[in-house]
Amino acid sequence: MKKRLIRNIFIIFGIIVVMFIMVFVKVYIGSIKEFKRGEEAMESRDYNEAITHYERSIHWYTPLNSYVARSAKRLWEIGTLAEENGNNDLALIAYRSLRSSFYAVRSFYIPYKEWIDKCDDKISHLVALKRPYSESDKKKSYNQKKEESLKILKRDYTYRMGFMGSL
Repeated sequence: MKKRLIRNIFIIFGIIVVMFIMVFVKVYIGSIKEFKRGEEAMESRDYNEAITHYERSIHWYTPLNSYVARSAKRLWEIGTLAEENGNNDLALIAYRSLRSSFYAVRSFYIPYKEWIDKCDDKISHLVALKRPYSESDKKKSYNQKKEESLKILKRDYTYRMGFMGSL
């Protein structure tokens, strides 16, 4: 009886491990596919399409997945290139995509938090450069607009659930 119980426990444990590995592999392969699609779009200079695929690659996040880091670098490159070419709207899309992708995959920790911090600075800079949208906005300096934008970006929107959220 005891041997049978131990055997059943090992079988159940083995099934759980195999299922976990299958999910991990599926997610990892999804990240690779999206990264490669992003690379194809970059080669054809279709930056909006590239942003979409790099963002998806990050959404297929698994720990130690090098394609997530490579996708983040490519999104940053698109943003930088767009800024250098005076296309601030595309740069904003790239930086916002990068920032939101890492917030989308957070759990009890936020992976690649340093990218979020870098994006916050770039986004607030580009938002401050935008044309004023109201009379009160016209009276604000670049620094005031950047500070307001940065304050919004740095606001903590972490969802806390009861006791577990306080840990």
